[in-house]
Amino acid sequence: MANSAVKIVFKDNRVQEIVLAPTRELAQQIEQVAETVAKHTNHRVLTVVGGVGYDPQVQALKKGVDILVATPGRLIDLHDRKAVKLNSVQT
Repeated sequence: MANSAVKIVFKDNRVQEIVLAPTRELAQQIEQVAETVAKHTNHRVLTVVGGVGYDPQVQALKKGVDILVATPGRLIDLHDRKAVKLNSVQT
């Protein structure tokens, strides 16, 4: 019997999975691995970290993201600005 998964596509700042990384450097390393896997699973990956402008990150979130790699500070900032919705995160 084949294992089938249903992929839900959100295009309104919601994400399905979050990976928290304590540093920007670690977040970028995780992003590289996640992007490699995502090429085979058709998931969209975005990394949001401090030290980078908000606008590009917010615009990418608006396009829809499946997996969000984030540093805690930037995730809190984006949530406070209502730029990311966490109510669809799967555990």
